[in-house]
Amino acid sequence: MSFKILLISTIILTVILTSGASYSQDFSQNSDQVKQLLSRVADPQIRLDIERNIAVGNISSMDELMAATDDLNLLEQAQESSQSTMEQVAKAAADSRIMERNYERISQKQGDDFRESLMKMCSNHTSLGYQAAKSKMYTFIDAYNGKVEGVYTGKLFASRTCKYISDNGLDGEADSDSPEEAFEGDKSSAGFMNCEHSWPQSFFEKQEPMRSDIWHLYPTDSIANGTRGSYPFGIVVGEPIWSEGGSKLGYDAKGRKVFEPRASHRGNLARSMFYFSVRYNDPIDNLQEATFRKWNTADPVDSTEKERANRIESIQHNRNPFIDHPEYADKIKDF
Repeated sequence: MSFKILLISTIILTVILTSGASYSQDFSQNSDQVKQLLSRVADPQIRLDIERNIAVGNISSMDELMAATDDLNLLEQAQESSQSTMEQVAKAAADSRIMERNYERISQKQGDDFRESLMKMCSNHTSLGYQAAKSKMYTFIDAYNGKVEGVYTGKLFASRTCKYISDNGLDGEADSDSPEEAFEGDKSSAGFMNCEHSWPQSFFEKQEPMRSDIWHLYPTDSIANGTRGSYPFGIVVGEPIWSEGGSKLGYDAKGRKVFEPRASHRGNLARSMFYFSVRYNDPIDNLQEATFRKWNTADPVDSTEKERANRIESIQHNRNPFIDHPEYADKIKDF
């Protein structure tokens, strides 16, 4: 009995609203706008509830109706976004489980089989091309609160400025990997951000996909980038030739000219070099390898490095196993 009464009441309210008989003066003068606003509400039941509130006077002005429909639109969008987010979370969780199973399987292997399995895991990635990779690095991968921090000196640059300069070819990159020619094209670029190839471009003749593989790319201010050039990494002893922000250029204990990154970047760099060596089957010289192993231990993976890894994976679609499992470096006798 009560169901029939409710149904009849609903029909009556709908008829009254359609005719405009129960609209307040404000609504009756804007009937077309009322219908337009109501059409914005996707859920028919919620739309009917609004009509009921108009009929009984709970919504008595156009301003109140506009506010109600705006709020409902935001709610519906939030629900759709929430559903999309939940799907993304579920997919990420599934991908994570698959990755962990792969790691469990690989961890059982030894020697060349272990290294080859890691190489296969790393090799399945999307190459963005160099310009796109730089753009992603400046605007997403290394962008926090609109700023990008140079890994060697800690200098901060605006993310959008880095992208603009890079997109327009104004960064004067040290493509030659030599300090002397670093700013030959545009001397004014010495105060800008560059893209550092931890594994120097000249070593692989700027070929793809190595050139745009973000796992070994980092933002650096142009002076530090040009200073490093293609010098090997190491520990500077004695008075440095150049130093800023904790990084140095000078000579190591064996008299080699080396570049020493600041302490907070050493482990990140080591794991990038391990990745590149395995991914592209390129050797690391013995002196650098010994140094990288020490840095891998002394500067362990932190939350920022993990977040960066997740961001890279989201666009390049592969992982650096030495970030997920730094101990894997110990399973490889010779990089």
